[in-house]
Amino acid sequence: MRTPMWHRLGGAIGLRGRLTIAFLATALVMGIPAAGGVYLLMKAGERVSFLTGSVTPMRAESGTLVDNLHALRDALQVGLSGSRTRGGGTAGSVAAPDVVEARMEGIDRDWSAAISRLRTLAGLTGANLPIDQAERVHAEAMRLASALIAADRAEVAAMDAREDRIAAFRAARQRMNEILRDITSAADAQMTLTEERAKTTEQAKTATPESMAALLSEVLTGIYPRLVGADKLLQGLDRLDELAAIHAAQHDAAPLGAIETGASTILRNSAVYLRRLAGRLEEAGQGKNARDAGKALDDIRTALLGPDGAFAKQREALASAAAVEQCRLALIGVEADLRSLLFAVTRLTRALEESVTAEARRWSRDALAGLLAAGLGATSLALCLGLVSARRLTAPLQRLNEAVAAMAEGRPFTNITGLIGGGDIGSVAVSVLERTAHLATHDTLTGLPNRALFRDRLTQCLAECHRDGGAVAVLYLDLDRFKEVNDSLGHAAGDRLLVQVAARIKATLRESDTLARLGGDEFAIVQRGASQPSDAEALCLRIIATVKDPFDLGGHQASIGVSIGVAIRAAEAAAVDSGILIQEADVALYRSKEEGRGTFRFFQEEMNRRLQERKALEADLRRALSEGELRLYYQPQVSTNGERLVGAEALIRWQHPERGNVRPDQFIPLAEETGLIVPIGDWVLRTACRQVAEWPALGRVAVNVSPVQFRQAGFADKVRDALVSSGLEASRLELEITESILLNDTEEMLAILAELRELGVSIAMDDFGTGYSSLGYLRKFRFDKIKIDRSFVRNLGESPDSTAIIRAVLGMSRALGIRSNAEGVEDMGQMALLSQEGCEEAQGFLFGHPMPADEFSGFMAIREVRGTAADPQTVNAT
Repeated sequence: MRTPMWHRLGGAIGLRGRLTIAFLATALVMGIPAAGGVYLLMKAGERVSFLTGSVTPMRAESGTLVDNLHALRDALQVGLSGSRTRGGGTAGSVAAPDVVEARMEGIDRDWSAAISRLRTLAGLTGANLPIDQAERVHAEAMRLASALIAADRAEVAAMDAREDRIAAFRAARQRMNEILRDITSAADAQMTLTEERAKTTEQAKTATPESMAALLSEVLTGIYPRLVGADKLLQGLDRLDELAAIHAAQHDAAPLGAIETGASTILRNSAVYLRRLAGRLEEAGQGKNARDAGKALDDIRTALLGPDGAFAKQREALASAAAVEQCRLALIGVEADLRSLLFAVTRLTRALEESVTAEARRWSRDALAGLLAAGLGATSLALCLGLVSARRLTAPLQRLNEAVAAMAEGRPFTNITGLIGGGDIGSVAVSVLERTAHLATHDTLTGLPNRALFRDRLTQCLAECHRDGGAVAVLYLDLDRFKEVNDSLGHAAGDRLLVQVAARIKATLRESDTLARLGGDEFAIVQRGASQPSDAEALCLRIIATVKDPFDLGGHQASIGVSIGVAIRAAEAAAVDSGILIQEADVALYRSKEEGRGTFRFFQEEMNRRLQERKALEADLRRALSEGELRLYYQPQVSTNGERLVGAEALIRWQHPERGNVRPDQFIPLAEETGLIVPIGDWVLRTACRQVAEWPALGRVAVNVSPVQFRQAGFADKVRDALVSSGLEASRLELEITESILLNDTEEMLAILAELRELGVSIAMDDFGTGYSSLGYLRKFRFDKIKIDRSFVRNLGESPDSTAIIRAVLGMSRALGIRSNAEGVEDMGQMALLSQEGCEEAQGFLFGHPMPADEFSGFMAIREVRGTAADPQTVNAT
């Protein structure tokens, strides 16, 4: 039988030769896919480098351009003043022109730098971005913004000049008034003397027709023409006052000509009257008065109708206002175009980033597959060698694949050192992945660890503490008044403030401590130490002291504070989830802010229990409103002069199915803090109006209004709707407010009160004398009633101070014509003293406890209910 060629060849080359051939064949089989895997590994590294070096920065630059657009809008809001003046504000609250110009120049420089960087990155990536178009639109936006500010400044200048001319007009008019009063006084005195002469002559019976004719001629040709002429001039001045006011209120140039013609006609007629009067005055020896009046009339004409007069400046102001509006409308359109372009840039860069990420992940997976195929195709001997080689190449490649996946999904990846060993590919990949991992685990603004890395380090620290002993403290920090800085100075200033805060806090820490930014204006610290809680307390004091010092934000001084919550775990209790420790620190932070801010509190289990109780009470309160657990109870009010029933105070009650009766002082503050007071207040308003509409004998119903409810947009409309739906007349509704409503935005609050007054609703000030500036608010707004707080009534007759305060309040109410009501009257002695001091109404346990509506109806049936215009009847709903 013929021997196969392979056996004959094997016998010829021997065992060593066959092993050599097998090794070479194995190396060939393994080398091809391995080479492909290495190539794909290099390509994946290149794409990752391309992603982090070009694509991701390009996306960041597009975000910078959007921020630049926001900065432009903020600069315009700070710089505009004419529109605020037209709206009733003052131009003094805006930034100086040089400051606004500097901000605009800075915005333009920032834009140019960002667009230049974006253009360079787009060239590197080959991305087709609408950069040129965005530049053109931004240039147009900057031009319109400059024109808008210039027109706004011109408008304010014209309005200021107009006010100066109006002031000059009023000064001249005052002089004219004084002169005409002197003329009238002299004429009246002469008239009196002439009448006395006529009476004397008549009594002496020496009157002759000639003497009486002379006296009559003196009156008709000398005295009476002076009185008539002065009166005509005074009427003309009054009409000029009216026209000047109408002219200043015009926002349209169309009717200005007619108004100016009317003013010119009045001045022309006044000049004629003055010329006629001047001759009479010269005859009466008052020529100086005539000349002074002529000078004052000339000053009036110049101030109103001169080339630089008030009317001319009003036309200039209206022209500038029209230019402002034209620029504003154009800028809105340009801003919309620019925003659309920037969003398009963002979408394109995001799509490119996603595409490159997908490529890197695909190539890394293919490289891994190639190397695995090389190992599977090797022979026994080569397999051993191949496994060693594959293991050395596959492990770093697997980590590369994990890093790319983590980067794409936003997860932290920190295992970078020794990822791929030496060589060009390894060094590039390590550099790229270290940068990627840093971005995934650190805050881009401050460079501090982010929430994910913070929790990782806290977990490690807890494990070390559990193993080696000691204690771990977590400090949860929240900046006080940061939002005020952000809103007033802009987001860029807010970012600079966060960076400076991070640097100051970091300077107070040890090298072993970890500071992280969790988001917004919240920071957290992990502190390891054996001397807890003293170490944590000392660190809190250092941080509060360093943050309290003012910050310099580009020429603006910003003062803020910091509140801190601290949670501590000792070694024996360190085996706890890091999230629980962070949550405990957050609960302690809430208590710190609740107790005044600018301080620190350590976590106690009682805090957590109280927080859970508060959340449970809030949930029950939300359900109580929808399920009808709230009730209105009514307490009688009487007149002090005869103890007649004149009304009732309606008090809100909560009948909880499990807790029983919940006191108002337990749930009303919670409702105000959570905003539930708004729907609860609306329910009280509607229910009280509907109930009192069924009790026509009671007359007027008053409803207490929470400051939170009062400041809600459309509150006056809600009052109108409650009146309409219940059928209650507006004159029967009285709203009670406390002066805390007027502490902020006083002008806006007074405007709302005026709108309510226009509906026909009465307004009462509750708890009078317990707040900040009650008398000042009585000067600003005429209240219909003041209610004396029960804290003064309680000590009436026993405390001289309380008696003096009540006497002063009642005296003031009588002087201002405001009705008075005393709360908390509990004995006849208090009632007698209040009646003696002139208090008109009283309420308290002396006259009856709060009752449900049906019980109060029976109570009214056995009492005489009377009401007149002088003694309005009141029902007060809280």
